[in-house]
Amino acid sequence: KVKSHIIPSTISKEDEARQAIEMLRHDDAAHRVEAANRLESIAGVLGQERTRNELLPMVTDSVDDEDEVLLAYAKSLGNMIDVVGGPDFAHILLQPLEFLLTVE
Repeated sequence: KVKSHIIPSTISKEDEARQAIEMLRHDDAAHRVEAANRLESIAGVLGQERTRNELLPMVTDSVDDEDEVLLAYAKSLGNMIDVVGGPDFAHILLQPLEFLLTVE
């Protein structure tokens, strides 16, 4: 008899972040909400500089979205001070938050 070995499916943090970023662009709002709720963990994988230079501009460009997606963005952004570099860089979170405030 041949024993089959089941190899557990593992996904790297980088792959998980990449998938979440793709979900931010998904046609289905439920996928975008799920990804927006994971912004802090995505930022943790990307690192502070890439979060500031890549992730936050993408979020800022995405403010024309469904209300539930925007709410998820707002909640996540409020928890991201540490992942953008701490209090010295907290002001970087203001631009996407200001855009969210202007959405009707």
